[in-house]
Amino acid sequence: MFSHSRPFTKKRANLGLGGFSDLPLAGPRVKAQKFNALLAKDIAPKEHRIEQARKDDKAHTNTFEHVATKWLKLKESKVSQSYYKKISSRLNLHVFLSLGKLPLYKVNAVDTTLRTAFADGKLLKEGENWFFALPL
Repeated sequence: MFSHSRPFTKKRANLGLGGFSDLPLAGPRVKAQKFNALLAKDIAPKEHRIEQARKDDKAHTNTFEHVATKWLKLKESKVSQSYYKKISSRLNLHVFLSLGKLPLYKVNAVDTTLRTAFADGKLLKEGENWFFALPL
């Protein structure tokens, strides 16, 4: 249990550091040091913990497929129906298979190119094993 006074209201507050059997003694000490560092910067540890959890949830729910689908809906009214079908089928066939569930903050140009090319089988050539060392 981490007991502290809140930065601006100066009211006492308690914050759990984990269950008794869940953590060794070093774990809560490290957490308490981090909380003390936050308090030194006038940041409430509980609000910081909630904000970090919210950011993590948002980062993992904003997948490439989710954002691309939203973009595709915006694009639908601005392009012809045949072009819209072409874009959506290409995204579904080539991009969403390899990048769809990837959180948006993890997408970069090199990995995107390599992942989509490997998923399509364009870079896989018999007798060459250089592609096994690349992160997918």
